[in-house]
Amino acid sequence: MKIYSMTATFGKLEQTTLTLQPGLNIIEAPNEWGKSTWCAFLINMLYGIDTRARSTKDALPDKERYAPWSGSPMSGKIELCWQGRDITIERRSKGRTPLGVFQAYETETGLEIPELTAANCGQTLLGVERSVFTRAGFLRFTDLPVTQNDELRHRLNALVTTGDESGTAETLGKKLRDLKNACRHNKTGQLPKAEARRDELTKKLQTQQELTAQAQQLTANQKELESELARLQNHQAALQYDAAQKDARQVEAAKQQRQEAAAQVQVLEKRCAGLASREQAAQGLRELENRRAEVEILSHSLPPMPQVPQLPPAPPRASSMPMLVIGVVLLIVGAVLTFLHFAGLAVIAVALGLLITGMIRHSKYSQAQAALSKEYISAQADYQRRCDEIMAKQQDIQLRREALRQLVEQEPQWKDAIATRDALADARQALEQAERHLQALQAMAKDALPPALPDELTLTEAETLRRIEYATDALRQNHTRQGQCQGQIDAIGDPEALRRELAALEDRIAQLERYYEALTMAQDALAEATAELQRRFAPRLTRQAQDYFSRLTDGRYEKLTMAQDLTMQAAATGEDGLRSHLYRSDGTIDQLYLALRLAVARELTPAAPLILDDALVRFDDKRMAAALNILREEAQDRQIILFTCQSRESNCTQDNP
Repeated sequence: MKIYSMTATFGKLEQTTLTLQPGLNIIEAPNEWGKSTWCAFLINMLYGIDTRARSTKDALPDKERYAPWSGSPMSGKIELCWQGRDITIERRSKGRTPLGVFQAYETETGLEIPELTAANCGQTLLGVERSVFTRAGFLRFTDLPVTQNDELRHRLNALVTTGDESGTAETLGKKLRDLKNACRHNKTGQLPKAEARRDELTKKLQTQQELTAQAQQLTANQKELESELARLQNHQAALQYDAAQKDARQVEAAKQQRQEAAAQVQVLEKRCAGLASREQAAQGLRELENRRAEVEILSHSLPPMPQVPQLPPAPPRASSMPMLVIGVVLLIVGAVLTFLHFAGLAVIAVALGLLITGMIRHSKYSQAQAALSKEYISAQADYQRRCDEIMAKQQDIQLRREALRQLVEQEPQWKDAIATRDALADARQALEQAERHLQALQAMAKDALPPALPDELTLTEAETLRRIEYATDALRQNHTRQGQCQGQIDAIGDPEALRRELAALEDRIAQLERYYEALTMAQDALAEATAELQRRFAPRLTRQAQDYFSRLTDGRYEKLTMAQDLTMQAAATGEDGLRSHLYRSDGTIDQLYLALRLAVARELTPAAPLILDDALVRFDDKRMAAALNILREEAQDRQIILFTCQSRESNCTQDNP
């Protein structure tokens, strides 16, 4: 089998595709890239995910550990070549069952492959069970040591001792066990039956009188039980009749309740005839509330009336008139003096200065007075404008209040319409409930006839049913015992015939005992032969593992032994004796168990892909190169996928193509 590609939604992988080639694939990626996730994905795609696994203190089951991080359902697809056919296997989740849906089909045509199912996919494609593949063809750094289990032991024994996996010895052993069990197994089998029949024939004549007396007693019991059962059944009929009467009364009461509900609906429908619809009434109430809130908001937002502007005080008037009078007088004096040839020009100049200064002061006073008048006029206009705006708002509010008053007058009508229509809806709902209740009671009500006989019992229905069941069962058992007793009496037959049958049974018992002893001897011989075959499988596997280990260590370790539990001991050149792997370095231990893994994989899964997950991490460069040489040789016959977090493997492959 060769894998072309894998597409996974599994753990951190989200619709991620890994493409592979025939032969040796070295996939170099950093830690947390998803190498171990791809390995787990391949195992679970081939063999399915264990949905029964539960979390422990130290580990999570795959269904939880590899639940997609994105929250998508777990799913995957593998395209591969099997027996010369390109096929695709898919698994996807169903409800809460991860990878619960399986499909296998030819990649090109899409035709289903019926021989591949969710249960047998891995074993059919790889030829081994899940536990064997994870110990033989799936190598991870965390669990390089090989552990023993029943499936692995069975396949190794069969391969090494007989050359196939038919399990003939185990089949023969099972047949011997089945034959012995058919002869004698605890209290079952032909021997116990013959012995029981012998004892039965011996006792039959002695028990005939006892059986006759027992039959008479059973007949008397039969009559008593039949009488008691008739009384109980009559009481049950009386109880059923009472229950039927009670059901009838409940049905009548339900009918009355339905009629009252219907009458209430009619009354309310008449009241609603002239009322507004509930939507119209609700719309009116909403409009009322909106108008009320609007008027309230406008009333609170109405500003107060502005203050009346006051006439500003007159500006301070400068004393310009005295200055003008003095200037005129001085001007006249200066003119006279000038006429008389005195110093009149100076007086005229002073007079002109006083006149000019007075005129300037008078002009400024006039300008200030004009500005105050303009400001007062503007304030008076603004005051009038604000008063007009406030008066307009007051008039608008008054109009809105008038409109609101009209709506308030209709408020009781709207509320009454809503209340009446709500009452009608409730009444209709009550009518529907009454109708359903009546139908349910009518469906449950049962008719019953009165009891045929007077009833004197006071048992409840449950007690009556329990006693009827007990009496019926007792009657049936009594009848059965009667038949058995009569059958035993009839089976006794003629004493001479019984003695002849007893003699024949004695001969049959003796023959079966000799046969059972012969089967025991054959079983012991087979067990001894099987043990011998189990002692022989280790050397063959050991030789293959020793060859790999010697090549991995450049001939340093040439002696290797392996116990039946697959624990190993090795001796290096120059060492006197074998030592357990516990005495070796971590790297040497990894190489020792890699050799064993490769040997087991060669024996059990020669055509299946070989998966290695960081299996060479603790190898030095030289032994890593030797391991890669072995893997390249193995890759000529099978596909090998080597996941690594280091660059050494890729570099070594490039340097030594």
